[in-house]
Amino acid sequence: MPTESGLAGPERERGLCLLSLDAGGARAMSQLKILSHIMYILNSESNFESNLRPCDVFDMVAGSGSGGFIAILLTRLEFTAERALDVLGELNKDIFMGYGKDAQTRTNSLKNWVDTFLEKHDINKKTCLMTRDGMTSDSKLVVPLSYKGHVESTCTLRNFRVRQEQALDLTIAEALLATLPTPPVFEPLCIFKDAVTFDYIGGDLVLSNPIRLVIMEAYGAFGPDRHVACLLSVGCGHPGLSSTPSGSSLDEWNEFLRKITTSCLKDAQTADIQMGHLGLYHRFSVTRGLETAAMDTKISSEEMITQTMAYMDDFDLSDKMERCVELLKLKDGTASLEQLKRSGGEKVSAPPLPSLTDAFVMRHGPWEFVKNAICDPENEQDSVQQRFLLITGMGGCGKTQLVRKFIEEYRHRFSSVFFIDGSSEDRIRADLVRNVRPLSTECSQYSFKECLRFLSQPVIGSTRLIVYDNVDNPELELPPLLPAGGNCAIIITSRNRSIGGISRRAHLELDVMSKDEAVELLLRDSTNLTAEEAGTIAHELGRLPIALVQARSYMFQTRCSGDTYLQRLESSRNKLLAQPIKNQPDLRYMSTYAAFSASFDLLSLRNQNLLRLLSYFHWARFPQELITQAVEHDFSNQYHVYIRPTEDEDLNRQLLKDVFLLHGIWDFIE
Repeated sequence: MPTESGLAGPERERGLCLLSLDAGGARAMSQLKILSHIMYILNSESNFESNLRPCDVFDMVAGSGSGGFIAILLTRLEFTAERALDVLGELNKDIFMGYGKDAQTRTNSLKNWVDTFLEKHDINKKTCLMTRDGMTSDSKLVVPLSYKGHVESTCTLRNFRVRQEQALDLTIAEALLATLPTPPVFEPLCIFKDAVTFDYIGGDLVLSNPIRLVIMEAYGAFGPDRHVACLLSVGCGHPGLSSTPSGSSLDEWNEFLRKITTSCLKDAQTADIQMGHLGLYHRFSVTRGLETAAMDTKISSEEMITQTMAYMDDFDLSDKMERCVELLKLKDGTASLEQLKRSGGEKVSAPPLPSLTDAFVMRHGPWEFVKNAICDPENEQDSVQQRFLLITGMGGCGKTQLVRKFIEEYRHRFSSVFFIDGSSEDRIRADLVRNVRPLSTECSQYSFKECLRFLSQPVIGSTRLIVYDNVDNPELELPPLLPAGGNCAIIITSRNRSIGGISRRAHLELDVMSKDEAVELLLRDSTNLTAEEAGTIAHELGRLPIALVQARSYMFQTRCSGDTYLQRLESSRNKLLAQPIKNQPDLRYMSTYAAFSASFDLLSLRNQNLLRLLSYFHWARFPQELITQAVEHDFSNQYHVYIRPTEDEDLNRQLLKDVFLLHGIWDFIE
């Protein structure tokens, strides 16, 4: 059996998921509660069979200050959001809630707390951040730090290497400690590296919202052409209004400075302006209730969680979270890192339609069927019943090209045309969203369900055309993925004949080409092929369009005559039919065998074995009564012994039973 890949090109690259965590001290518990809820919704999509962790979902996590502390827990230590939330609760109770402690005492307490934490979780505190021992994911970590002597300058902690600068390879203990020491709450962290002592403080004062940092770091790590599916930013709650201190107290001015620097609202608003229209950026942060939770003030874990839960109970927010989870699940990139880096993202364009091959030959019978199904005046006036066209047939028989030709001829009749990859439910969801969101600013944030509702609404004076191409999976439940009502004309192509049950009167079973059509295809632009040779080649190839296109391409590339091609077909059929088709844009299959393989691979092992067995017989009028008689004799009795039984006889008999019997019973009707 053929083993070539069925697709003409590489599969669509998975979009990146990026996570940005603001600084916020004790308020970071609010972040983790939000993230925990998002992960819960995501895992509920699979009935909790996958139990995904943030490091399994996000390709890169950037965090500043306490957000950096969380980022280390989620990536390098691969904690779940719930487990990290428990850790932050302990940190808040033991460190941030420490009454009457000065910076030195609090810093020493933090160091002891980190040592105890690592020992409790059986983590060697001397293990370096860059070491991959025990890691099961490739999630990348980015944490900005500042220098005490030059606060405006930053360095970056990573768990991966970059060409631009040498890695700051701290131990896990040092990295955790380096994220939190923001004066005057903590003293700087002194680390001796490269014969020099560095005093590090958290990145809060310079970069409290690392949203731009995660884009720049992803740009360097993954490349400018990599697309982003979701950019999730989680804040620590609104810090409240800040007013200039009336006195000259150092404590008052420190409090004022911290409120200003830990407020990430402005950066978040800028990001929303730049990227909100792309539909990939989502920002979650408690809007009120945490105003008093500044970095060195006391607020209980219970109060923070309560305020966060009240924030998440909002109906509109729940809908927004569902849209975010959908992006994380589908991982369908909508904007490149180059776009996000330079301008925050240009308007996303809908995916282009596949090209129409120059080998297209008009097939008059199927063409009339297609026109009548979609363009019949009676159907066009019916805004209640859905207008369907269902085209089924073997792989490579020209289903997609026929639809593409129809679009070229009649596109002016439709307000918009969407071409959807129907290979799986996830691909359908992703492509539908990718097509709808560019229609308007209002649509740019739509979820899949909202896109379906939008498409179900009428378009004044026009209609939309949606093509679900290659809906081949027999297990796929398609109706829930279609817009309701009669405001869209829907074309579905499939190798699965049962899809025609959606609308039998609009079901076109596309067969091979007629002799005249096949000859026309072979003779097009050919100078060394006679009509007689073309007819013979068409007959030998069963008039299958993909095989004819391949033969035409091969003869053009090798400049061989029709007679030479027929000789090679007879002597080396398998090798010849496995030759790739060259210089044909957007052809789904690279060879005739690849077209067959794409269908064959979808079958169960039992059905594959049945086809293998039937390949030894003539293709027409297989005598099913023989199977009935063989079953009655347990596939074993022989009236005439033509071949002496071998040691494989029992194995062969069992194979026949596996192929023809279902649960030990032969069902003639099935």
